[in-house]
Amino acid sequence: MIKAWHLLFAVGSLVPGDPAYAAGPVQSCKLLSFSGEVAGEQDYVREIGGGLSFVMNAIADHGGWDFDIGEHNVYALNPPYRFGNWLYQISTGYARLAQDVAEKGTKNRFWFLLRSDQQQEVDAALEMILWPGAAGIQDAQTVGLNKLAALEKSVGEFHIVDSELVSGTHRAGEPIRDDEDDAKAFGQILRLKFTVRLNVPAGFKPAPGLAVQRVPCPDTRWWSVTDSFVEPPAVDGRVEK
Repeated sequence: MIKAWHLLFAVGSLVPGDPAYAAGPVQSCKLLSFSGEVAGEQDYVREIGGGLSFVMNAIADHGGWDFDIGEHNVYALNPPYRFGNWLYQISTGYARLAQDVAEKGTKNRFWFLLRSDQQQEVDAALEMILWPGAAGIQDAQTVGLNKLAALEKSVGEFHIVDSELVSGTHRAGEPIRDDEDDAKAFGQILRLKFTVRLNVPAGFKPAPGLAVQRVPCPDTRWWSVTDSFVEPPAVDGRVEK
C-alpha cells in the first residue's frame, strides 16, 4: 500500500490523455461541509459518504497535521509528490514556519478522487508515475497520468478558521544547523479549528450530519499533473475570472 511520500517529485510537462477531457461540467452537484478541531497530537476522522472518510494525522512534537480522503485520494491528484506539499500538509516539516502554514484564514483548495473502490488502479498509476523505470513499459509516467485522469474526481477546500501556534524564529535563507531546536526554529502548531467543503456529484450519498446544499458542478477537465500545481476551480462551482 502506497503512503504519501514526502519528497519532491516533478513529472515534467506531461498532460493526461483524453479520458478526463471527454465530458463537460454537469449543472447540479452537492456541496458537503463540516467543521472540526484538533489539538496536541490528536488525529481526526470524519466519514463523508461513499465509503470515504476525511482523515487528519497528527505529526509528532506539535509539528502539525496532514490530511487526506480515503487511502490517498487527495495525495494522488495534488503534486508535488515528494519533499512535502503545503496543500494538505499543515505542518512545520521541510523547514516551514508554523506561522506560514497555519495562519488563521488560510484556505487550501485541492483535487480529490471520488471513489473508494479503485485503490488498486490508483496504486498502479502512482507506481508508474513515481518509479517509471520499474514499471517495465514504455512512457510509464504518461500511462500512469492517463490512468488518474480517467478516474472520477472533484474539488475540496480546507479552511483554517482559527489556530493556536508558537511562531518559529528561523530566518529564510539561513542554513539549518544540526543542533538547531526544531520546535524553536520552525515553531509549533498547537491547535487548528477548521471547515472542510467538498463538491460531490448529485448522486453521492453523504454521511449523516453533514451540511448539504445544491451548487453547480466544477469543471474537472482541467485537472493535470505537470511540474507545477494546477489550482482546482472554485469548490462552490462558480466560474472565476
